[in-house]
Amino acid sequence: MKNRLLHLIILLGVVAALLTTAAAPSPVRGSVTARSDLVRLTVENRSSGSLFVWLTGPAVYYFEVKSGETELFAVSRGEYSYRFRACGDTVSGTLDLSIQRKLVMPVCGGRATSETKATGTVDVSSQIKIVKVSVENDASTRALVIMTGPTTYVFTFERDEEKDYTIAKGDYTVQVFACGRVGTRNFSAFKGKTLVLTCPKP
Repeated sequence: MKNRLLHLIILLGVVAALLTTAAAPSPVRGSVTARSDLVRLTVENRSSGSLFVWLTGPAVYYFEVKSGETELFAVSRGEYSYRFRACGDTVSGTLDLSIQRKLVMPVCGGRATSETKATGTVDVSSQIKIVKVSVENDASTRALVIMTGPTTYVFTFERDEEKDYTIAKGDYTVQVFACGRVGTRNFSAFKGKTLVLTCPKP
């Protein structure tokens, strides 16, 4: 009798163990390795003004990152068209956000070349090309200047005044209002270039 009872207890134990094993959830394969629909985008702005970022692709995004700040965003993975605006210049192009990216905007006119070696890092200054130029007013009156090119600038200068500016590199059409007249000329903005204002010819 005791042997039968012992065999019954052992049998019940084996059955219970089998039922527990069968009820245990099996691991879901692929859940760890599956790619997320979102990807991390880091934006670091070292310039003296805000960096504006527009992204159009699998989704549409607009970001403003203020001077000296770094922000993290989660965006839909994929290929995007972008517009960046910083240091008075606006550029556009395409950006692959199928992997994590870091956008670095250095000081206006500077470069972040040492950091672009890191995988996924984009130096925004390679797109936004800024140069330092000088403007001298040699006209006999105050001068108003409108520069139209890669972007548009409006400046005013007192007589004999000289100023340095950091502007977008490229070719400009320059309108000068001085000496009671209006004149137009061309100017190519490159590093170290000087724009000398004179009275427009009658």
